[in-house]
Amino acid sequence: MGIGKQNFVRQTYDQQLYSKGVQTRMRLAGTFNQRREDFDSLEAYNNYLEMVADIDWGLSYGNEKEKKEAAAKMRKFAKDNFQKINARKLAIEEGILSSSSTRPRLSYHDNSR
Repeated sequence: MGIGKQNFVRQTYDQQLYSKGVQTRMRLAGTFNQRREDFDSLEAYNNYLEMVADIDWGLSYGNEKEKKEAAAKMRKFAKDNFQKINARKLAIEEGILSSSSTRPRLSYHDNSR
């Protein structure tokens, strides 16, 4: 089916925000690919997840200042953790890990029990 005026459906504002949020999370997944076992404590892991959520919100829904701050945090994290990020990506490419296991779950409790 081709795209035409009769098949066009205008997205609502909420749908546009949702789509933008999904695109942002997909972009973040490549950089923020750490898992629970990469951290010494549950508190450190939860702090990491909170940072990821803050950056996600800033990039998706923040004003211009918040977007710039979130982008700067993302760049700093990527620079500081370059080796860890690339090691995880390499492990995924080699089939050691599945890509779904690298995405941080925004869960603030210990699921290991």
